[in-house]
Amino acid sequence: MNREWFQLDMELPSGSSPPFARVPGAPGTLEMENPFEKKSDEEILQAEYLKLKQEQQYYEITAIAQKKAIEDLTVKFEELKILKENPPKQTAKRRNLYATIQKHKADIEAFHLLNYESQRAVKILNDSCNRLDRDFKKYRERTKELEGDFEQLKNQFYEEVTQEQDELEEKDNMIEGLVDSNEMLAQKIKDKETFIEKLQEKLTTLS
Repeated sequence: MNREWFQLDMELPSGSSPPFARVPGAPGTLEMENPFEKKSDEEILQAEYLKLKQEQQYYEITAIAQKKAIEDLTVKFEELKILKENPPKQTAKRRNLYATIQKHKADIEAFHLLNYESQRAVKILNDSCNRLDRDFKKYRERTKELEGDFEQLKNQFYEEVTQEQDELEEKDNMIEGLVDSNEMLAQKIKDKETFIEKLQEKLTTLS
């Protein structure tokens, strides 16, 4: 682009400003004037003339640049049309480049397939992990339920064993009481038998 501007500048008349430089008097250009400087009508008209001349030069340069750019784009467009309609024959270098491109495309497709399979495997593993996590949560909940049932059964068994022990102790006490009563009865019977024997002896003596 700079080269085109340089060529364009070389074609301009001597003393003309380059198109890429700010041209005095162009739109948006401010020129400061000394308010205390007195100018004659001729000087004012000369200044206006120069200003109009500079603006004319600016627009001429812009028009030339636009025309040149349009011509360049038109030439490139025509070249591309011709190249599209009549593609050049493939050389060995182009064939190798095409083969390399095809190989890279195949590698990329294989990589995409591998990536897809990897993502699918990761999803399957993730689903399996989630399922195992759910099963483990159910297992922990069931374990807590079983532990609660075991504690309840243990307490119930302890209460039943304690109750049976109390009943056995009561029975033992009753048996001990019965044994003591039997011993007392046996002693009383023995005493009565002794008393009867003595009475029989007395009766025998009296008769």
